[in-house]
Amino acid sequence: MEKLDFINKNEAKKIKIALDDNNQQKLSVICAFDNKNIKDSEYVNKILSEALNLYYKQVLEEKTKIFDR
Repeated sequence: MEKLDFINKNEAKKIKIALDDNNQQKLSVICAFDNKNIKDSEYVNKILSEALNLYYKQVLEEKTKIFDR
């Protein structure tokens, strides 16, 4: 398999949406990346890391807004 040196932001955003919805079944389906057979665990880890970064950044921003009032 070709080495992928980028993080697919759209896939990361899809996973972030699943995290927002707190829907584990949806998340596991999305982790299959639309039925693509991706065996490169480093790539998958990058996607999941980016998704979690987006998710926690949003959570932190929301909590910061509460304290800024």
